Amino acid sequence: MKTQAKNECRNEKILIIGGGIAGLTAMNRLEAIGFSPILSEKAQSIRTDGTGILLGINAVSILTKMGLADKLAQNAIKLSAMVGLDERGGKIASNDLTYIEEKSGLGTYGISRDALSKILLESINQANIITGKKVVHIANEENGVKVSFEDGEVHMYDLVVGVDGIHSIARKSLFGDIPLRDAKQGCWRFIVEKPKGFTQNAIFEHMGVGKRVGYMPIDSGKLYVYVLLDSDKFDKNDIPNHTQLLEQFKFGGLWKIISPAIIDKSKCVFNEIKDLSEICITKGRVVLIGDAAHAVTPNMGQGAAMGMEDADVLAEILSEKEEIKKSLTKFEKRRYKRVKMIRDKSYILGKMAQSNSRLLSAVRNAIFKTLPAKLLSNDTLKTLSKW
Repeated sequence: MKTQAKNECRNEKILIIGGGIAGLTAMNRLEAIGFSPILSEKAQSIRTDGTGILLGINAVSILTKMGLADKLAQNAIKLSAMVGLDERGGKIASNDLTYIEEKSGLGTYGISRDALSKILLESINQANIITGKKVVHIANEENGVKVSFEDGEVHMYDLVVGVDGIHSIARKSLFGDIPLRDAKQGCWRFIVEKPKGFTQNAIFEHMGVGKRVGYMPIDSGKLYVYVLLDSDKFDKNDIPNHTQLLEQFKFGGLWKIISPAIIDKSKCVFNEIKDLSEICITKGRVVLIGDAAHAVTPNMGQGAAMGMEDADVLAEILSEKEEIKKSLTKFEKRRYKRVKMIRDKSYILGKMAQSNSRLLSAVRNAIFKTLPAKLLSNDTLKTLSKW
């Protein structure tokens, strides 16, 4: 896939709020069609911390279009399979990612958030990034969008792209308080040193009763490990340390060599698993993308990819040079069903994979064992190929 050539310069004044993966992707795609957007990030620097990200073929397709395929290959690990395991480490399901690559021409990768952020940063005009600049309110007006900043400055823009996460100020300004849907699960994410006995380039997930763990390589020496536990099994006001946490996971198989790699010095991020109860995409001259519009649970590994898809589609529609409000109406129509499907499917899969019923967990495992790998691969191919 060829890199999209830059179009002629365009004069519309655009603000992107938020410098995460989706925000940086949006800046790249808008620059590619001739805009010179300003990106405002409330932190003092663009975030290059975090743990691991799974990049499916939809995300890889967009990075390829951006001319970043070589950098992705240099900084990530191509994965050959997604493997579901029971608590003892026995295989219950497999998704052949090599088959998906043969059919699509695109690989599936594990990468650190740090590496992906840096790749995206290098692809945009960093002179147009303003850090330490927090947006506190936005409002649609007759001739544009009024944006108020914490430092007292107020500016007008022709278009505002809100990419400021699940607790979005942009969304709250326009849509009010949208409740979060609680999956009643806690997630600990780690980056650990890869054990010597682990040589597989695949992502594995053990599904237990009210708990699960997963792991995948993200570069030559590191693993991304995630641990999920039902919220009734821990006190969120007194989060267990890694030793107390791992005592609840007596899983077998590869987990026996992975769990000892989680030590005090391991990088760790904890989150409660939640998504948005409503999808909020556009209003006036403001468009929300990524988690600000449609936060999803991480069960399909599609959180980052959905924001990247949003950015790509937004640029495609804006390149048609229609009036901004008309373009945003078209964008919402194109994206709503897609993101709702991914959000709902991800939530349901998370509930299935982490059922707190021993009987239902046994039934789940038995059903998964009957599913051919090619069936799962074709479903993934169909889900991720078109947006």
